[in-house]
Amino acid sequence: MLPVDGPAHQIWPEFQDIIDKDRASGRGGLEDLPVADARQKMGAALVRWGGPRVPGLRVDDLSLPLAKQHMSVRLYHPDAPRRRPLVIFVHGGGFVLGDVETHDSLAARLARAGSVTVASLEYRRAPEASSGEMLDQCLESVASLRRWAANQDWWSGVIGMAGDSAGATLAWLTTITMHGTMRNSSAGTIGGVLLFYPPLLPSCGTRSWEMMSEGHFLTRSTMRWFWEQFLSGSPMPAELDPLDPPPHVPRVDLIIGSRDPLLDEGLMLGWRLRDLHPRSQTLIIPGAIHGFAGMPAISPRSAALTDDLFAAFGRRLPLAPDSWDGINVPSPRHDALEGRGMR
Repeated sequence: MLPVDGPAHQIWPEFQDIIDKDRASGRGGLEDLPVADARQKMGAALVRWGGPRVPGLRVDDLSLPLAKQHMSVRLYHPDAPRRRPLVIFVHGGGFVLGDVETHDSLAARLARAGSVTVASLEYRRAPEASSGEMLDQCLESVASLRRWAANQDWWSGVIGMAGDSAGATLAWLTTITMHGTMRNSSAGTIGGVLLFYPPLLPSCGTRSWEMMSEGHFLTRSTMRWFWEQFLSGSPMPAELDPLDPPPHVPRVDLIIGSRDPLLDEGLMLGWRLRDLHPRSQTLIIPGAIHGFAGMPAISPRSAALTDDLFAAFGRRLPLAPDSWDGINVPSPRHDALEGRGMR
C-alpha cells in the first residue's frame, strides 16, 4: 500500500469540488496562458479562496530600501502589547504568480494567530527576475527589515521566516544561504522557519509525482512550467541544494498534504531536517492538497488547522535561537508515513 492509499487520505470534499469543476471546464492549465493572463486568473482565485482579511490588526505598507531598488512590504501588526518576533512571509505562486494582495488573508492570519508582526514581501517574480535576483531580494529584505525592526519598541530581537509553495522554497533558500557557507552576516540569523509544501526538485520525477501528476490540483505540467520560468534566467548555484542544508539551520516546521504531488520532496527534506535539528518537525495532513493553507473561505477545517499551526509557530519564536537547548519541550512529531512512496 502506498502512503496516500486508504480512506484517511481521500481528498477533502471541498477540495475535490474545485478539482472536478476545473476538469469539467475543459480549460487548459496555467502554462497554456500568457504570463499576464495566468497571473490574473490565479490571482482572482487566490483572493476568492483566501476570503476577507481577519480583523484585529494594524496594517501598514512600507517601502523597503534594497541595494538597487525599493521593495514594497506589507506589515501586519497584531493587537499584542508584548514584545514579539518579526516573521518575514514570502508568498507562493510558482515563482511567477501571486503577490501581496493574493496572500493578504494568509499573511494576516499568521500575524493574528501567531501573535507576531508579519512582513509580506512584494518581490519581483519570474520571468522578469532570475532565480538569483529573487534570492538576492529575499536576502537583502531580511537585512533591511532587521535594521528597521531594531528601531521598533515591540521587536523581541527574533526574526522568523515563513512561506507557502514557491514562497516556502524562497524562504528556505534564504535561510540556508544565511546559515551556510555563503552566509550574509548583515542579515544575521533566522530564529525559526515555517514552510508549507515547498517545491524542491525541478525534475518533478518522484513517486508521488508519478501517482498524482493529474487530478490533484497542482499538475506536473504546470509545476514544470513554473520551474522553467524560475530557472530560465540563471541556474541556482550548485552549492545551494535545498535538500542538503548546512548543519546549523534553525528549527523548521514543514507542512504538506498527503494528496500533494510534492509529498515526496517534503519527506526527503523532512528526514534531513530531523538529523540536523532535534526539534524540527514534518507534519503530513491526510487528504489535504497543495495550497490548502490559502483556502479558508472554502474549507473551515483548513482555516482552523492552519491557525493552530500559526499559533504554535508564534509561541516558539520568542525563544532566542541559542536558548533552544535545555528547554523542556515535548519530543518532536515527525509523521513521515514510514517513508514509502519515495525514490
